[in-house]
Amino acid sequence: MFIFQPFGNVDNEDLEELKTHISDRILASPSEIIIMNSIPIPPDAYAPERDQYRASSFLNTLRANDEMLYLGTRSAQRHKEENNYKILGVVDLDLFTPELNYIFGQAEISGNYAIISLSRLHDVSHEKYISRMVKEAVHELGHTFGFHHCPDPKCVMHFSNSLADTDYKNETYCDVHYKELVKIRERKGVSN
Repeated sequence: MFIFQPFGNVDNEDLEELKTHISDRILASPSEIIIMNSIPIPPDAYAPERDQYRASSFLNTLRANDEMLYLGTRSAQRHKEENNYKILGVVDLDLFTPELNYIFGQAEISGNYAIISLSRLHDVSHEKYISRMVKEAVHELGHTFGFHHCPDPKCVMHFSNSLADTDYKNETYCDVHYKELVKIRERKGVSN
């Protein structure tokens, strides 16, 4: 199960497009992806000295609100008990970490939580914007599957230093990461 959790003002139509485009890339059926209602920006996220938002605050909020994010269905509870879920936060604000001036996203390696920022992905055609959003989401979810950065510049797991890097890479995993994803999803009892 994959949960998309928007923070603040995020266009729901963009999230629906993300859901449509991402499902085959992460070996999930659209019914496995749930879009939640937006929740407020964490109060400790904003760093006025940088006029940016701390990515860690969003990840901490996802972690802290984990129980509230679930719909209360038996299916959701089963995924929770089996640790077979990922929560992707989505925000349209400029994020940073102490080590980097800005980031497109951040995730827990082999964890359940990731966040992507749409803020720097705009100002292009709608098609290119959606492609960038998909790449960032697939990349960060890849980290939650345990994937590290890939040396292949076309693999979605390649580190993006800039939007040019993001635009250059594919929306999909390279063969190595794709095969690993198939194994992971099969171990979790998900067949494609």
